[in-house]
Amino acid sequence: MPLFGRKKDPYSGGRALLRRLDGTRIAYAAERRADGPEKVLGKGGAVVATEEKLSLLVAGRVVFSCPAGQVKCGELQSGDGAIFEGIDLDTGEVRTVVAYFTSPIRRPR
Repeated sequence: MPLFGRKKDPYSGGRALLRRLDGTRIAYAAERRADGPEKVLGKGGAVVATEEKLSLLVAGRVVFSCPAGQVKCGELQSGDGAIFEGIDLDTGEVRTVVAYFTSPIRRPR
């Protein structure tokens, strides 16, 4: 057991982060793969988060869609984007997608 309690999950954003990211404009999105470098999925889009699911719209199409209760999400340390991991509704595979935003994430006060 760690000295100061449980180790924090790196994707601990949860629904509060999804609500905050809803409508955020995406500069570009890339998929992280275990077998190689990131693959750019497209440029220009937005994060769409509802109570039921999260969708990343890039270049006029949905590149990632996952039930809101099953997606892991976390902000990049720089604040310029976020990482989303979950079972894609279209492919049925676990995918990790990094969305880089046009402007830094608004932090709550």
